[in-house]
Amino acid sequence: MGELQFTEANLILPMRAPALVRQAGLGERWAAIKLPSFQSQADEKIYVIGDAQGTPLPKSGHVAFSTGVQVGRDIVRRVSGEATPIASGAVSLPAGLCWASTSHDKAIMISVGSSVVPGEAPKMSFQVDPETNTASSQGATEWGRTMWNNMLG
Repeated sequence: MGELQFTEANLILPMRAPALVRQAGLGERWAAIKLPSFQSQADEKIYVIGDAQGTPLPKSGHVAFSTGVQVGRDIVRRVSGEATPIASGAVSLPAGLCWASTSHDKAIMISVGSSVVPGEAPKMSFQVDPETNTASSQGATEWGRTMWNNMLG
């Protein structure tokens, strides 16, 4: 690749799940899971969400939160003795939302939608603001308020 000239850089180390995932035999770089349930391929009683799960979904707080809600509902169903619904066709997966602030009152929004047919690779769709704008900045602020309210009441 050669040398790259730069005046500023944001270096990001290679990402991977915590060592606990490897020690528990749940995967190597990421925990191997089944979609759309987020259950471990090694043990269906184990669910893996957030940055440790090995899917093409964004490693984001929004995806982790939404996946946690989905998994929580599945656990309640299982504890209650209800059968887990069997998907027939594509199932929507938690969306990824992210805002990149470009000034104190402007931002760019990135949205990643995904769905999966069990046994197939997830299908992804991306939406990115074409330019920085105040609506995305306001959206980021409202998203933050909503997330904190959902988590802390």
